[in-house]
Amino acid sequence: MAFSKKNVTESADANMEKILMLLTKHEENINNRLDLMERKIDGINMEILDKIKDLNKRVNDVEKAIDFYGKQYDSQKKMSDNLLKSNTFLSEENKVLKTEINNLRADQEKQTCALNELQQYGRRECIEVSGVPPTDNEDSEEIIMAIAKEIGVTLEKNEISVCHRVKKAKGDPIIIAKFTNRKIKEEFMTKGRNLKHKSIGSLKLSNVDGKINGKVFINESLTPMNSNLFRFTRIKCKEKDWNVSWTRNGVVFTQKNEQALIAKISSVKELEQKLV
Repeated sequence: MAFSKKNVTESADANMEKILMLLTKHEENINNRLDLMERKIDGINMEILDKIKDLNKRVNDVEKAIDFYGKQYDSQKKMSDNLLKSNTFLSEENKVLKTEINNLRADQEKQTCALNELQQYGRRECIEVSGVPPTDNEDSEEIIMAIAKEIGVTLEKNEISVCHRVKKAKGDPIIIAKFTNRKIKEEFMTKGRNLKHKSIGSLKLSNVDGKINGKVFINESLTPMNSNLFRFTRIKCKEKDWNVSWTRNGVVFTQKNEQALIAKISSVKELEQKLV
């Protein structure tokens, strides 16, 4: 079969047209896919931009927070430094005040001791008599005279400067007698030990029949401070089984036994140290 030139040309044109159509469709597919990829990329870029914006915001917030807490820290540190300085100042001031207080206490103690010594000196001629029950219309001087006679002390009424009853916290009121001569008081204290073997009945006092078997005691007249110290000493002696305690001119003494040294007691602290 013979083909004409015209037929060949038409056939080539038809093939070319098909190829162009295929290329066009392929191009459209590629363009569509490119458009889709661009949209996806735009979407991803938008998400990334949103995340970057959010991250920037969070970073800004963190920076603001850091700046805020940094300022707070600086403020707290400044306050802490001021408090530390203030505390150091107060500590030094407290040491000074403690020293002043200790000095004041020491001065007060010295003044108290000095006052106590002065008060005790004013009692140097005085004795206290306990154990004699009070009676109506009694004469305290006559009681002191009777005791002097019983223990062998020569005494005239004019040698008694003051004599009267004094109430005590417990028991009958005691009799305080002040003499015109300290030697009389010391003689009373020395010879008064003989009374521990005698009773009230031996004094032949009136209106004490109900208590004639009672005991009479003669002691120094002590200040409240010395009296308390003497009381604590007697209690401590019983606890530690020490032999005896006594006073002389307002000073407290004690002795563990007849062979031991005599201990002078000036304070409760000293009492605790010596009676062991």
